[in-house]
Amino acid sequence: MATDKFGIKKLYPSKIGGRKWYNDSWYNGKVRVIGQNLFDPYDSRVGAKAGDIRVNGDGTATAAPSDLPFRRGQRTYVIGPWRNTEMTVYLRNRGSMPSIQMRSRSNHDGPAGLPYGFSVSIDGHDTSCGFGNYLVKWSDQNDNKVMCEVEIFHPLYKRALDKHDSLLPPVNEWTGYKQITRDNGTSKVRVEGWILRDADNASQSAWFKDTQFTFDRAAPLGVDVTGLEASVEYCKDKGDRTATNPDKYIVWRNSGKWCYVRFEGLDLGVSDIDLKFFSVREIVPQL
Repeated sequence: MATDKFGIKKLYPSKIGGRKWYNDSWYNGKVRVIGQNLFDPYDSRVGAKAGDIRVNGDGTATAAPSDLPFRRGQRTYVIGPWRNTEMTVYLRNRGSMPSIQMRSRSNHDGPAGLPYGFSVSIDGHDTSCGFGNYLVKWSDQNDNKVMCEVEIFHPLYKRALDKHDSLLPPVNEWTGYKQITRDNGTSKVRVEGWILRDADNASQSAWFKDTQFTFDRAAPLGVDVTGLEASVEYCKDKGDRTATNPDKYIVWRNSGKWCYVRFEGLDLGVSDIDLKFFSVREIVPQL
């Protein structure tokens, strides 16, 4: 069984000469906080938004929400560029189950507004014209669901694909999560979400696929733009956009600047979430 440097099973083989990132700098004994729109002073490839992440110096970090009004999430970004990837993180939830989201191939505005600048308000909607991301979401509104989604650009989504029940992980125990994004080089992109429960004790062979969805140019999703017409028009020739039909972009076969994890529904001091064994690897793209 092939494993990564942390001893975590590789579900898919690494691309020869491909890019990879591990949270090595989190082991350097330096406790620090990566704040809103800032990058880790010991690893410039990692940045934060919509809340802080505290690196504990022992290989772990703690995500906490912003105390700004209406900001109960936190996002930790890893700079690529990234295309076909296997992203892994172990999480320990300290309170009520937040929404755990793993997002890939993203050109959505990350720390410091990169890559295309900060979102702008169009007809009352924050709008960013880069390709949003492919994502797997565990829990939505503190439920027990898992699903795949695509953010075509911010804030236009196709949501709740392959949505079904998924058991909530135990509080205060480490659980492993993986998000896979890979394409066939032409017309399809497949997104997978994997989970390893009881992660301190279970064999690495116990990873199981919790959700999967294949985005196919031959099978438009019928993306509804109602209420977002002005944003679609604004973005038609900006960022990654060249057309107004969003169904043309459900299959995004280019690299994105970011892979990132996002947590919604955190409460300050109540349901912070810990991270360890965080990595992103480029993988062989074949479906």
